[in-house]
Amino acid sequence: MTFIAPWLLLLSIPIGWLLWLHRHPFKVVNTIRILLSIMIVLGLTEPQISAPTTQQDILVVVDRSDSMPSTTDKYAIEWIQTLEGQLRPSDSLGVISVATNTQIDQRLSPDPFKGFSAIENTKQSNLNQSLLQAIQLLKQSPSGKIVLISDGAKTDGGFHTVEAEAITGGTPIHTIYKGNSSKSDIKITNVQSPSKIKEGDQTSIIVNIESSTDQTANIVLYKDDVPIAQGAKLLKAGNTTVHFTDAPNGGGVHTYKVVVTVSHD
Repeated sequence: MTFIAPWLLLLSIPIGWLLWLHRHPFKVVNTIRILLSIMIVLGLTEPQISAPTTQQDILVVVDRSDSMPSTTDKYAIEWIQTLEGQLRPSDSLGVISVATNTQIDQRLSPDPFKGFSAIENTKQSNLNQSLLQAIQLLKQSPSGKIVLISDGAKTDGGFHTVEAEAITGGTPIHTIYKGNSSKSDIKITNVQSPSKIKEGDQTSIIVNIESSTDQTANIVLYKDDVPIAQGAKLLKAGNTTVHFTDAPNGGGVHTYKVVVTVSHD
């Protein structure tokens, strides 16, 4: 709440003093006087309630290393253009390319994405480095998120540091799988879990899996790299949703990971 004339709140001091000097023997009368005085002073100051901002800052991190399909740039541009059509004028979009090095193709801006710049040295995929940089760029954003387009074949270690930084900063990372397809291709398109939870409370982990054909897969849920649930699941061609539950104990940051395999993988 803000006030157009906040200095008029000072009137509450002499008014309060007068009410005290001329207080009535009945408490009900004093209460009514105080309430009326508060309403009059607030009316004079012209209070305004501002709606919370809904601005979004979205950084799209695109894996352009050699492990990615040759159509990655085209696919990413089409996906970004679709995303831009859903953004509001107050939203900002930035694009980062990752291979051996990290390259900013567009800083956060409401302007349309103009395309990728040429990227050198594509032998490696240092996703951790790029995601950490993206988290830093969004550190001052009230509502920032990262979208990663990748096949997941990183060459610079596990995601533990990235996950901890993302959770601490409240920056969600959404992954869009893009890799070379096969006749029995499966991919995890999304994993949803709460960013914060009280110790001992039960939480739900929702996994969306896309399969190119009907097939049975073994699904394992890891918490902090320790398997806590697993089982076989018949995946229908298309999208399948799998639900897990867990009740974390102990404070700090916990990370969840899902691994899906089929017999011939």
